[in-house]
Amino acid sequence: MNKQVVRSNLEMQDAKIFYRNFEGLPTKYNVAGQRNFCLLLTTELASVLKADGWNIKFTKPRDDQEDPKPYTQIKVNYDNPRKMPRIVMMNSTKKTLLDKDTVKVLDYVEMVKVDLVVTPSPWDVQGKAGLKGYVKALYVTVADPDFEGRYEDVPGAQSPQEDDA
Repeated sequence: MNKQVVRSNLEMQDAKIFYRNFEGLPTKYNVAGQRNFCLLLTTELASVLKADGWNIKFTKPRDDQEDPKPYTQIKVNYDNPRKMPRIVMMNSTKKTLLDKDTVKVLDYVEMVKVDLVVTPSPWDVQGKAGLKGYVKALYVTVADPDFEGRYEDVPGAQSPQEDDA
């Protein structure tokens, strides 16, 4: 891989993400502390990214009628203070800037819309090289709780993870 080539950011609106692990919990497929999720890709975009050196995988079909879908894993990294991801969660009435301590809420919410910017970063380990995607910006619109509108004017009804970001 030619490390002098500058790769541009990947911007996606209405993205589909799955296998969310914003908390960085250890799993069968994840080392403790590694925050990440999988980003569903179109076949065309997957071909372009694969040619650039991204690691593209395919989902396993649930039945004979379903085709495998391409995806790539995206990392969420709070270790570099100069490249902190901007992650915002919003619903119809509030916008909340999430940090390394609150971002784990995204593992459990119902996501209605996801827009994101991913920064590619080159890697080279034991003779293998490629590009890995890191969240630069992530904007997640979540479903409103069932009774949110009815009780939004109740004093002290704001949930603990909300702020005025």
